[in-house]
Amino acid sequence: IPHGTELSDEDQEVSRKRLGLPVDAKILLMFGFVKPHKNFHIVIDALVEIRKKFNDVCFFMPGGLAPTASDKDKEYAELVFRKIEDLKLENNVIYPNKFFPNQDVPFLLRSADIILFPYCEEDRAASGSFHLAIGALRPVIASRIPKFEELKNINDELLILPYNSSGIAGTVIRLFEDKDFWQYVIDRTDDYRKLTSWETVARQHVELYRRS
Repeated sequence: IPHGTELSDEDQEVSRKRLGLPVDAKILLMFGFVKPHKNFHIVIDALVEIRKKFNDVCFFMPGGLAPTASDKDKEYAELVFRKIEDLKLENNVIYPNKFFPNQDVPFLLRSADIILFPYCEEDRAASGSFHLAIGALRPVIASRIPKFEELKNINDELLILPYNSSGIAGTVIRLFEDKDFWQYVIDRTDDYRKLTSWETVARQHVELYRRS
């Protein structure tokens, strides 16, 4: 039985205005606190390649450092921001550095064009954040690790080897340029989010309990 998916369909323009984001930009999103295993720096490298094609691309990093951030987390955040400055990407990165309450999460997800999970951790079998992203009907690009393997149920080409910034960049560019591929991914995502909706998963659990 899969992890459940909460469906959200807030209007993208409304979501962006609510969050103070540029309405017409191409927005890439990484969701949650800044931590080393999430590989924000890999997306910064990818952003250099993507910006050569799309000058209006923005990397949105809501969440900031966790209140309980370790020294390692803080050092990593400093590394990421130095990299942004060194590569002169300040105008292409949006970093509010604040906590967003749960009621803003659907708007955060729906504000994005593409949601990225370039993580390198191996310690969890399922990702709630991943299911929130597909529940918001957004194309997802993720690392090819066990945590995100179910993305192959949408499209295997959205899974990228860890630390592969060029792979992320190429897939982002393809999604923006190839409208047929974009629509195929959206349609497959819609099918999968309905297949794994909490309502559907709850019925599967009830059926399992009845049989046991």
